[in-house]
Amino acid sequence: MTAAAQAVIRAVEAAALLPFERGVALEEVLAQDLARDAEARAARYRARLAHFARASARDEPPNDAAATWVRQGYWAIGRSLLARGARPEAIDAAARQIGFATGPFAMMETRSGEEIVREFDAFARASGWRVPASGFAQASLDEALLGGIVHAGMVNLCVAAQAAGVLRHTMEADVIAARDLGFEAAKGGLLFQAEEQGLLPLLRALQGLRAEAASVLAPVPEFSRMVNEGRRLFDEVTPRDASLAGA
Repeated sequence: MTAAAQAVIRAVEAAALLPFERGVALEEVLAQDLARDAEARAARYRARLAHFARASARDEPPNDAAATWVRQGYWAIGRSLLARGARPEAIDAAARQIGFATGPFAMMETRSGEEIVREFDAFARASGWRVPASGFAQASLDEALLGGIVHAGMVNLCVAAQAAGVLRHTMEADVIAARDLGFEAAKGGLLFQAEEQGLLPLLRALQGLRAEAASVLAPVPEFSRMVNEGRRLFDEVTPRDASLAGA
């Protein structure tokens, strides 16, 4: 049983068994503990995300452009790391470790070479990023860093998509990552996890690569400004977003 579940049980017991004032006092303490608990925060965010997904499906047409951008970007991050010397199996393993059901190369294996070329050409035209040709680089990349780089690259991708108007809402990226890339539900969401871990380490992970500006691994100006100004990903939520999210 998780710590969050145990706290809920204790709160119910307090309400049922303790004198009223003592029960209320204990419930307040448990509520503060839950607010600090990562599992509880993820659970609350999942509930908001589910509400957002239902409301979006009811009120708005599917955002196929955003889904395509996120999927193609995930693949492009894998290809870009390959070009920097990382092994495909290591990239896929790192992606699974941070919460994705399938790595980018395993996903690409389900498509023909012609389809992948078309996908990357379309992504380059839409985003302005250049996707490297397949092949290994001579330089090596520390594979222990791959998970953080994949996560940072996906956050960078989503910030760029929102700045370009491709993502309609901040939470939409987490819906797409869960639905189309199988991001683990227990973790709350791709961007939620970025907020939990802090954006500065993710930005620094990309800056340390010193990627050329046309690379999907180069931080977009919006990402750098967000961190430098102390803003959070969900500070960008509009009143419409807040309504959909049940905030």
